[in-house]
Amino acid sequence: MRQRPKTPSVPRLRDPEANLSRLNTFMQEVAQAIGDAAPPKPASPRASAVPVPPDATSSRAVPLIPYYRAGHEMSDGTWATEMYWDDRRERMLVDNFVLAPDKRENWGGVQFWIKTPTATVPATGLAPIEQFHDESGGKKSFRETIAIEPQFIPATPETWQFIAASADAEGNIVKDSTGVPRGPRVALVTLPKADHVQSPQVSVQIRIDEAGDQVFRLVGSWVNPPVPRYKGVRIIMRGLHENDTPVYDAAEGEAGFVSEEFPVPASAKNLTIFFVPIFGDGTLGDINTAPSVTVTVSRIQGGFGEEFAPRVFSYGGTVLGYAVNYDGQRVLRVRLDWSNPADVRFGGVIIYVDWVDGNRYQLSGVERGTFYIWETTHFPPSNANATFYLLSVDTNNRRNTLRTDGFTPSVTLAIPVPSFTRVAEVSNFNVTSNRVTTSDGTRPVMVSVSFFPPTSDRRWGGVNIKTSNDGVTWRLRASASRESGLTNVSFYEPDPLSYSGLNSLVLRVAAFSYDVNGVENPYQAGLTPEMNVYYGGMDLLDLTNANPNTFNQAQFNKDSSRRFQIYSVHGDLIVSGTIASRHIVTNGIDIGPLASMPGRFRIFNGAGQQIGFIGTQGAWDGGWFRQLKVGGISEVGNTPFMVDSLGRLKITIGSSDATGTMDESSPIPLVVKDAGSTRRVWLSSNDSLYGTGIYCDPGWTFTAPWANMTISPNGAGVSVAPATFVTCYMGGSSVYGTKFAKLSIGILDLARTFSVEIDTGTTSEMRLNNMGIIVDSIYSGQTVTLGYTKDSGGTGTLTFRRGILVSYS
Repeated sequence: MRQRPKTPSVPRLRDPEANLSRLNTFMQEVAQAIGDAAPPKPASPRASAVPVPPDATSSRAVPLIPYYRAGHEMSDGTWATEMYWDDRRERMLVDNFVLAPDKRENWGGVQFWIKTPTATVPATGLAPIEQFHDESGGKKSFRETIAIEPQFIPATPETWQFIAASADAEGNIVKDSTGVPRGPRVALVTLPKADHVQSPQVSVQIRIDEAGDQVFRLVGSWVNPPVPRYKGVRIIMRGLHENDTPVYDAAEGEAGFVSEEFPVPASAKNLTIFFVPIFGDGTLGDINTAPSVTVTVSRIQGGFGEEFAPRVFSYGGTVLGYAVNYDGQRVLRVRLDWSNPADVRFGGVIIYVDWVDGNRYQLSGVERGTFYIWETTHFPPSNANATFYLLSVDTNNRRNTLRTDGFTPSVTLAIPVPSFTRVAEVSNFNVTSNRVTTSDGTRPVMVSVSFFPPTSDRRWGGVNIKTSNDGVTWRLRASASRESGLTNVSFYEPDPLSYSGLNSLVLRVAAFSYDVNGVENPYQAGLTPEMNVYYGGMDLLDLTNANPNTFNQAQFNKDSSRRFQIYSVHGDLIVSGTIASRHIVTNGIDIGPLASMPGRFRIFNGAGQQIGFIGTQGAWDGGWFRQLKVGGISEVGNTPFMVDSLGRLKITIGSSDATGTMDESSPIPLVVKDAGSTRRVWLSSNDSLYGTGIYCDPGWTFTAPWANMTISPNGAGVSVAPATFVTCYMGGSSVYGTKFAKLSIGILDLARTFSVEIDTGTTSEMRLNNMGIIVDSIYSGQTVTLGYTKDSGGTGTLTFRRGILVSYS
């Protein structure tokens, strides 16, 4: 089979008149190229000759082509009456085969023409007899393939007439009266311009792989046209990565594909799948004009809060309590337990906590086990709840959404306040001082402190050295941490004038140890190491080298520690910062008599705890005592006025006729008794005998006269009885039943009473003794008997007494 030569561009066949000259030149070049490049077919055609009518238009008859075939010549020599595509599937080809006439005196060659529905144009140049090849039997043949460029192929298939036209000896084409070349014809239908696949479809298939990752593949199909121009299809994906991704190359004739697997992106993405033609030479068509399908790929999700991985189950938590870790820190420990789901997507949990401070914290990375122990040094200031969340993640560490409505597994635990435990104190605490004069004229005191850190308590984190003038306000002067390794520190204490305006002062220096969490021991007398530094103001009296004969040693002196001793003091005014004395005897002590100098008199017990004061303390002017007794001959035994250490008040008022007691600690907090210690008026609060109520009973045994108003778990009542009558109130186990209510009013010595008693039994009643009833200003004090007729026809009587029906018959 002859090879198709390269041909130059062909003008549009739909405009033959304007391009005829140019097309003739083009066809001549094509014919020349084909003739030069293509050897003859190896097999002779086995087709019937096309009948040729005689030429009746010339005096010298031009013989026509006796035999013509057009279409697709197969490799075995057979012919298909159809056009076909070139190897690149770009140009439409038609094979042509002719036999030259036997008589060729006035015959100049053959030229192939195409007659379309709109025009008739030459398709090749003139092929003279010299281009023909010898066949058996003295025949001469000529083959030529016509290539139709893509721009001339109609979008809708058309029927074209291919004409093998003869030329005379001068090269003039023989035509009929209409100008159409004469010669045998073959009708062929142009190929559809099938550059692309038809009806493309794509679906997304998602699965979970063995590693728990979500992956997807693309599955697609299409319909190939009957005669496609392409020889294959490349499937290209756009939108998953930054660049286009080829996913499949379909060979000629294939109509479907399955791509390789890709990881499903974390967020949904729209993918455009292009079906790009692959031409015969391996080149691709334009992707921008290729058919495409858009699909969406998104992760398999279990809903809000379970988007990427299933939740854990059988979860719980325990507060293990407070402990000391290896570094000596005091920590709170919480243990969380759970069970993991058997799902390949599950990658573990991340633990969060809504802590007592109102903030949310992430406590862990991805935990792949089934328990977690958390330690923290951030302790709650008061008992509070904390909620721990177990948030699932997948194998790619993608987290579900944390929900606080109970969907995300969570455990709420009560976090207790840690009990305070003092850290060990320093030992060998020693303080020395020395007054120095600085360049600016001030005279501070250089204080040097030495100590031994504790070695038995690994919680010990360091010590703060503080000073105070009153034992209440402490000033931080120096610190030494365990890491520093220091066992002594020094600092300057300013002149006492800067604190109190006095010329002498006793400075208290104390060591406040703190633990590795930074929690400092509070000051406690007897436990906190401390020493006093005695230093005076400016221009001190120095007796170090003084002659003992120059002063009266019976009045003042210095001891072996060089402390100034005064044995006798006389004067109208003594101004002092601190006086330490075992005993003071004086006719009067005025505390804070001057303006802007509030005073205070404080009392401490043997443990160094303040138990009272008189004066000004903070914003309170007055006094306070932890316990107080007033009256009587001593503090031993009962006193008329007492407040105990729990703040409960007890007042006892006594006379020859009655006593009164107010005692907050008693179930009968207020009692007034007669001279015989018998209760007459009292309030009762949950008393075992009388319940809760107000009582007034001169006889105490509830014999008239008496009155009470009471309420108890069993009932409530008000009773008033001013004269002698039997006992009618029976206490908590009333004769009226387990639940009752009673109202009783009467003058008992006249036997006139009105009472209402209600209970759960059959004894509920209203009693009226020796009293009448007035209704609408009418009083009925007599017994009246009325007759009436019964429904049965008989008669009966109704008896009324004081207006109330008392009997009937």
